[in-house]
Amino acid sequence: MIKTPQAIIILAVCIANSILFARTANACNQTCGAKQLQYPFGFSSGCPIPLNCTVNGTVLIGEFPVQTLASDHVKVHLQANCNRPIETLNDLFSRNFAPTSHNGILLRDCEAPVTRCPIPSTAVQTRFELKTCDSKSNKSDNVSCYSETRVEREFMDLGVLKGSGCRSLFSAIAVETAGNGSEVTLDVQVVKLGWWMEGGCACSDNANCTEVTSPVNGHRGFRCRCLDGFVGDGFRGGFGCRRASSSCDPAEFVSAQCNGTTRVGILVGGVAAGASLMIGVGLICCFIRRRYKLKNQKRNSRRLCEATGISIPIYPYRDIERATNFFSDKQRLGTGAYGTVYAGKLNKDEWVAIKRIKHGATDCLEQVVNEIKLISSNEINLAALATDRIGKGCLEEIIDPLLEQIVNDEWALLSMHKVAELAFRCLAYDRDTRPSMMEVAAELEQIRLSRWAISSEDNITTSSEASRWGSSFDASEPPPKN
Repeated sequence: MIKTPQAIIILAVCIANSILFARTANACNQTCGAKQLQYPFGFSSGCPIPLNCTVNGTVLIGEFPVQTLASDHVKVHLQANCNRPIETLNDLFSRNFAPTSHNGILLRDCEAPVTRCPIPSTAVQTRFELKTCDSKSNKSDNVSCYSETRVEREFMDLGVLKGSGCRSLFSAIAVETAGNGSEVTLDVQVVKLGWWMEGGCACSDNANCTEVTSPVNGHRGFRCRCLDGFVGDGFRGGFGCRRASSSCDPAEFVSAQCNGTTRVGILVGGVAAGASLMIGVGLICCFIRRRYKLKNQKRNSRRLCEATGISIPIYPYRDIERATNFFSDKQRLGTGAYGTVYAGKLNKDEWVAIKRIKHGATDCLEQVVNEIKLISSNEINLAALATDRIGKGCLEEIIDPLLEQIVNDEWALLSMHKVAELAFRCLAYDRDTRPSMMEVAAELEQIRLSRWAISSEDNITTSSEASRWGSSFDASEPPPKN
């Protein structure tokens, strides 16, 4: 269970980062230099039809630069090359595109001339400088032209091209018809590719679907195109179609009818709004928690003030932290049942003992109140009085006169001084100078054994005196009293 505002904020940031990371990992990079492509084309593995992008911002299919990308075709620049292998055609036939039947493929080094081309040879000779291809024979008519003569075929047949007996792919000419077919334009050194996406139709609303049969593997494919008055890529997995004159509202965003820039802007705005909301909730939680703590502090202060017999000042918690150096271990004196005691300086550089109550102790406040009552009372502090007399070496001043017999006992008085000195050492501020319990036990044992030493000396003295009197006086005369 989340209890702190900080944890809520961290969780919100982690969720937002996870969403953005997942979207980025599955996104399609459609930028190449200054060029921005439409779905489904792109330059990353997340794109349905991946293309290549050079460092200078040129879009490539294989090794051929792309000139135009349209809703139903791609035009590729096929520069004239006398020594280009026929196998290079494989780059133009893939699972997503292939040359259409509206092309004339120019081949060289053929075993037999290929004449399946409606383009006149004079046009080919005029458009290309062929004399540089065969300098030995100086022939300019060694280029064959192949085109698809079957009207029902939409794409060229790769198998027929490779089986033509030609060894070089020279170039291509794209044929465009206009009007009713009476006007024909030729795009020289250009090959026109038809493209598709594999699978069944997955177009968005307000888009037409064109079904395609792949000439490469025979699989089903499709293309999407927005209706008149709509713009976009037309795909359900892309940005769909939207009205050309309308802005992107939330309903269109959900139904994928916004263009890429608008959808990204709305997504970023939504994430920012969500993050702002979570931060606001976190600040409110911090305010509530701070107010709760202040309320508890005031209640405890009022409880101390209402207690009878207590007239001590109340210090802010920050002053207590500053006095104990933020409850440093170096200033810790010890730990008791209800908390830890620290040494600190509050007023006039006077050392005081500060007890930090353990969290969760239910009856500790009553115990502290009782201690405060005892310490703040006007009665004589016997512990402080004894400490003062021991430090001055005047222990006799605080002995009860009724114990005069003990004061006259040399061993008892000496033992009291030693025990008092030992207790005084135990009260030392620096813990390194305080004796351990082993040392205390050893000292007490030495004090106890010192009585036997004094008793032995007295016995020896008494025995020697008795012998001396026995030798000087008559045996019938009693010895003197000690």
